[in-house]
Amino acid sequence: MKTRKLEEILVARGSVSEEDIARALKNERTKGQPLGTALLQQGVISEDDLLEALSDQFSLPYWRDLEEKGIEQIPVSKVPITFYRQHKVFPIAYAGGVVKVAVTDPLNIQPLDDLAVFLGVPVEPVLSTERAVMGAINRFYDRETDSTEQIMQDLEEEDLGALANDVGFLPT
Repeated sequence: MKTRKLEEILVARGSVSEEDIARALKNERTKGQPLGTALLQQGVISEDDLLEALSDQFSLPYWRDLEEKGIEQIPVSKVPITFYRQHKVFPIAYAGGVVKVAVTDPLNIQPLDDLAVFLGVPVEPVLSTERAVMGAINRFYDRETDSTEQIMQDLEEEDLGALANDVGFLPT
């Protein structure tokens, strides 16, 4: 099966005109910007338009909204938050022995290979916006931080209660 060019998909969808493509291709040549980036910066298309077209081009699902499902079954926190933020990727769902990983760039496959090794399971990409991916990362690590802080607080209270009891401040 032949992969269609991004510009063909965008024109067919009515997202851009031939003139928009010509201007963006000129920027691509002079500034070294990818076509999609040039069209975004020119305000010709939205990030959703671009990701929907990339979804068609690469036959990848596009998930606008990300909700973590089943990821507690895999060691997500084994991977540093900086890795997820730097590469704009995050495990979003786990089912059938495969992790769905939200990505913002379908051509950046090295982080997916690294994640498969880190997590010890196969991974499959799904496209999503940078905002959605970063939001998922922040939600996960905020929960992890809250959980860790609660455990530490519980331990401190338990230790203080035991200490108070040991020195006679609390009735037995």
